[in-house]
Amino acid sequence: MGLLSRTMASSKQSGVLSQTQNGQNATSGTGLLAKAIKSHSKKCSSFSSWAVAHGFNHCAIISQVHELMVITNAFGIDCQTVGRSVSSKDFWFGTLSGETQIVNYSKDDQELYNFLQFFSFELRSSLHYLSFAKIFKTEEDKKNNTNNFCVLMIYSDDENEKINLTQQMLESISFNFENSEKSNIDLEKFSSTKEVLIFGLDIQNAVSECLKTIQLPEENIKIKIVDCIYDEIFSLIRFAFPLPNFVFANEKSKIKIILTENFNADIELIQTHINLLLNDLLCNSSKLVLNGFQKTNKKEILADFIK
Repeated sequence: MGLLSRTMASSKQSGVLSQTQNGQNATSGTGLLAKAIKSHSKKCSSFSSWAVAHGFNHCAIISQVHELMVITNAFGIDCQTVGRSVSSKDFWFGTLSGETQIVNYSKDDQELYNFLQFFSFELRSSLHYLSFAKIFKTEEDKKNNTNNFCVLMIYSDDENEKINLTQQMLESISFNFENSEKSNIDLEKFSSTKEVLIFGLDIQNAVSECLKTIQLPEENIKIKIVDCIYDEIFSLIRFAFPLPNFVFANEKSKIKIILTENFNADIELIQTHINLLLNDLLCNSSKLVLNGFQKTNKKEILADFIK
């Protein structure tokens, strides 16, 4: 099951995603994916919102970092695949050297096996379709078809789910990706009579455990990989707990959640929901531990929690 599908399935179990962005009950056709498509019909502010808007469960951007290429933005890509993505610029320049911007492979194509080295062992036998595309950060680079490009990677592990990547989709990618560290929560929005549930999620140990068997060439590359995984986890948690709930991270590895809707859900159920959501991404290597569960309607406690 893809991570987006897992997000939606596990959310239905816990009831967390049963609300729309304005707090009204969701109806048929107004689920997470439908809302995302409606909200992100123009250029998307984050890579994860772009992926959801176009219905891709597994995609990544491979960028040039210190003379190497590595996944810097991901959605539905497990930690070990992000870690194994380190590759040479020459490899990608050769693979995508022609004028064709999009190349597609299927499991029946011998060429697909040239790319298995970049995927986790769990994924290698389940890949059915794989697509790559050159994407340029500037119109000048695109016009001149320069070697200054990133690589968009999309894969499908469902034999019935072919990848339909179009030029229009590529043009909707924005490189002004949002920063998950920033949080502007207005305490005045919280009523002094309404309780909310607050809790935290520290993901540092789980990510380190998942990457411990992968040899990375330098510290700068490791930082990029870890930051990419942190942002991916943050995005999935935010999709799972949409507005009017709040998800933020003052430190990348420490995610904080304020539940204003369905906050009476059983704590063990919330724990199970989040573990299920992130199980594939973390390669089943570690269960996440939530901490600091507290119900409150006191603004001074919320202010301290948000700091």
